Amino acid sequence: QDAGIQCSVLTKLEYMNPGGSIKDRIGLCMIEEAERNGSLKSNDTIIESTAGNTGVGLASICAIDAPRALGAEIVRTPTIAPFDLPESDIAVAHRSKSNIPNSHILDQYRNSYNSIAHYDTTAEEILQACSRQVDMIVVRAGTGNLQMYNEYWHGFIPTVLDRSLVDRWYKSSEKTSFQCARKSIKAEGILCGGSSGAAMGCALQACKGFQLTENQNCVVILPDFM
Repeated sequence: QDAGIQCSVLTKLEYMNPGGSIKDRIGLCMIEEAERNGSLKSNDTIIESTAGNTGVGLASICAIDAPRALGAEIVRTPTIAPFDLPESDIAVAHRSKSNIPNSHILDQYRNSYNSIAHYDTTAEEILQACSRQVDMIVVRAGTGNLQMYNEYWHGFIPTVLDRSLVDRWYKSSEKTSFQCARKSIKAEGILCGGSSGAAMGCALQACKGFQLTENQNCVVILPDFM
């Protein structure tokens, strides 16, 4: 109410997943499919380009502990490196694959099972929890990030992102994102991180922008832990 909106804002707390983020879902789905189709076998090495959460999710699926204790090796790459340069995270991942025997890149940016994971699980959970009454859903673009919407990220448009399904894009600054996260922690006890703060801030904008009423529900996915 203090945000000046009339509708109900319902949060999907993805930090409740074992690895602490929404990326656990896609990690499990991609690994299971790779095992089914025979491309991933016992004792193979998984390589993935990640800012962090997907790596933790993949590692926690294989065992439960922190990445280094899980046997994961972290290779740091420059954040600002364009994806098509040799020092980019994607290029380093593919170079590592050529040097490591029996290794497999799941490729969250192009793997269709990234989307299928949410179709089969996230969407169904939301519909069931809301008795199928969902008027709007707000999701932060993470793996499906867009260079045109992020001036600091020299990226690309992943094939898992279907822009035709998006009605409107909202942009959140780092300051606003963390302000919303802290407010969610203080007011609601929602222990969310900066990505979740960005999603919440944009959700409040969207509720006003689309003029949702008191009988409507806006679902916002909070992808990460504080």
